[in-house]
Amino acid sequence: MPSRFLERERLILLLTGQFEAAIEFLSRKENLRCHAVHVALALHEMNLLALPNQVQAPMLSREDTDGEAIRRLNLTRLILLYTRKFEATDPCEALHYCFFL
Repeated sequence: MPSRFLERERLILLLTGQFEAAIEFLSRKENLRCHAVHVALALHEMNLLALPNQVQAPMLSREDTDGEAIRRLNLTRLILLYTRKFEATDPCEALHYCFFL
């Protein structure tokens, strides 16, 4: 897919309040994952993210009680995926991210 199309898709998801889907979309690319984590943490602090009840849930999930358009972001999985690349070399920094959980 052309890069412009992907940028527009991310923007559309954010502008329509589909934060969970936009963050999951960003997290798919290694070079954008840090942005996905920081946007997710900011939105989580403002109570704007829908999170799954189970930490074993996939990155983006839906529960039986959710409406059709509702998606839940597994913030735990996202943070662990992000910190995995530096947890051995910089455990203190990785721990700071885990405090959000």
